Amino acid sequence: MTLRTRLTVIAATAVAAAVVAAAVAAWLFARSTLMSEVDQQLIDQVDDGDVLGSAIGIGGEPDPTLPSAPVEELAETREVDLIPIGGQLVDADGEVMRLFSSTAPEIPVSDVERRLIAGEIDGPVLRTEELDGEQFRIVSAVLADGALVVQMSRSLTDVEGSLDRLAWLLTGLALAGVVVAAGVGWAVARTGLRPVDRLSAATERVALTKDLAHRIPVAGDDEIGRLSRSFNEMLEALDGARAQQRRLVDDAGHELATPLATLRNDLDLLLRAEDHPERTLSATDRRELLANLTRQSASLSHLMGEVLDLARGEAEAEVAGPADLRAIVAAAAELTARVAPDVRIEVSGAPVRAVVRRGAVERAVANLVRNAVQVSRAGDVVEVAVERSGSQAGIRVADRGPGLPDGDHERVFDRFYRGESGRGYPGSGLGLSIVAQVAAQHGGSVTAAGRPGGGTEFVLSLPLDRGAGAEILSLP
Repeated sequence: MTLRTRLTVIAATAVAAAVVAAAVAAWLFARSTLMSEVDQQLIDQVDDGDVLGSAIGIGGEPDPTLPSAPVEELAETREVDLIPIGGQLVDADGEVMRLFSSTAPEIPVSDVERRLIAGEIDGPVLRTEELDGEQFRIVSAVLADGALVVQMSRSLTDVEGSLDRLAWLLTGLALAGVVVAAGVGWAVARTGLRPVDRLSAATERVALTKDLAHRIPVAGDDEIGRLSRSFNEMLEALDGARAQQRRLVDDAGHELATPLATLRNDLDLLLRAEDHPERTLSATDRRELLANLTRQSASLSHLMGEVLDLARGEAEAEVAGPADLRAIVAAAAELTARVAPDVRIEVSGAPVRAVVRRGAVERAVANLVRNAVQVSRAGDVVEVAVERSGSQAGIRVADRGPGLPDGDHERVFDRFYRGESGRGYPGSGLGLSIVAQVAAQHGGSVTAAGRPGGGTEFVLSLPLDRGAGAEILSLP
C-alpha cells in the first residue's frame, strides 16, 4: 500500500468515524426529543382535570353520557395533534373501570399501578410496552384520594417511522460523507505528497545516473523543505567526498608513476645484465642499483602509507576521547627522533587535556616533527611546544631549516605539493595534507610562518571544548 493510499484511508476513516458518531448522536437526540414530546402529551392528558373529572365524577356531576358499569367503553376517542390517545381507569383492586378510547387496546395492569395505589411510589410513571404487536407509551398516575389510577397510552408507530426515516437519511449522509472524505483525502494526499514525489524522483535519478551534482529545488520552511535541504546537503557532502577521492586517486597515481618507473628501469637494467654476461655490471654499479632500489622501495612504502592514512582519515574518523596533548606530542617526538638521530628534539609545555582523536593527532604531530627533522642539519634543534591560549590548544613545531618562500605558506598543505625549497628532501608531499585534514576534523587549523633567523614554524590549533570534558591539568 502506497503512502498516498494510506493517507487517503486514514483521512476517510477519520471522517467516517466522525460522521458516524455525529449521525448516531443526531439519531439519539431526535429519538430523545420525540419521546419527550410523547411523554409530555400523555402527562398533559393526565393533568386535564375537566375530561377526567367528568368521566369519573370529580368536581361536579358525572357526565350522563358515560355508562356506570365497569369496563364499558366510552365511544369518544381523544386526539392530540390528530394522534389518538387511549386511556382507562383502574380501581383500588386493580380492575379496569372505564375505557377512554374505543380504538386503543386495553392496558394491562402491572405492579406499577398496584404500587401507585398502595402509595409505595409517586406518579406519574412512564413505560413502553408492546400491545397487540405494536409499541405503546404508557403513563400511570394516581387520581382522587389514591383510590383510582388513570392510564393513558399512545402508539409509537409514527415515532418509530420517523426515526426509521431519519436513520436511513443519516446512513445515506454518512456514506456520502465517507465517499467525499475519501476523495478529499486523496486530493490532499496527492497535493501534500507532491514534494515527496519530487524528492523520490530526484533520489531515483541520482541512483540511476550517479549524478551527485543534481540538487532539489527547495520551497518553504516546512518538514518537506527541511528534508529537501538535508538531502541537498547530503548530496553536496557525497559529491565533495567523491571529488576528494578522485583527486586523491589521480594525485596518488601521478606520484606513484615516478618511483614505479624508476624501480622498473633499475630492475630491467639488472635483468639485462643477467641475460647478457658480456654486459656484466661492476660491483660498484650493482651496489648503487641495489641501494637505489632499496631507497625507491622505502619511498614507495612511505608514500603508500601516507595515502592510506589520508584515505583512512577521510573515510573512517576515529572516535574522540579525553587525552593529554602533552603526552601525545612526547610520543610522536620520540617515534620521529629515529628518523634523524643527529637532530635534537625538545618538547616543552604543560600537560593539556582535551577531547581529541588520539591516533589522528599523534600522526599529525609526527608528520610536523618529521618534516622539521628532514629539513634540519646535524646538531640543529627542533622545538616542539604545547601551549594554551584561551579556548585553544596550540602545538608549535619550529625548525631552523631553509624556510619557505612567501607564496608557499598556504600551498604546502595541498596534497602532493612540494615547493622549490623542498624538492631536495625526501617525502611525498602528503604529510602536511594529513595535518590539515586532522585539524579540520577537530574544528581547528594549521598555519605555517617563517622564523626570525631562518626556519619555519608550524602551529596546529585545536579547540578546547570544556563542555566535552576538556580541562587544563596543573603541573605537580
